[in-house]
Amino acid sequence: MIMNTNQPNPPSLVVRVSGFKHAGGRAIAKLYRPGDNVLAKEGSAMARVEIRDGVAECAFFGLPEGPYAVVAFHDENDNGVVDHRLGLPSEPIGFSNGFRLSLLSGRPTFEKLRFELRRPSPEVPMTLAIEVR
Repeated sequence: MIMNTNQPNPPSLVVRVSGFKHAGGRAIAKLYRPGDNVLAKEGSAMARVEIRDGVAECAFFGLPEGPYAVVAFHDENDNGVVDHRLGLPSEPIGFSNGFRLSLLSGRPTFEKLRFELRRPSPEVPMTLAIEVR
């Protein structure tokens, strides 16, 4: 499900992704719920947006408060998936909860990326910052 459209209500969550080296391709943010495999191609919801001035803002609407995880990446060739080389992502990628992919971190899991969606008020979305590397 792609969730980045003009909605009459404010979004529940805005994922602000930074660290892009160029504006080619698109930014993709995939949202996961408990029980989801964060390495799967599909999440519970996805936003695909243009990159402007090194930043992309992905909005998700109608989300209940609770636990989520986000994987964001620079889809440089605009094919909709994270490309890999030798088993590692070959496109810049970032994760919620400050998780960084490294030899010591192990593979990302929902629990490692988990954050709690808590909106300040119904009119104000929660903003989550992620940097792709």
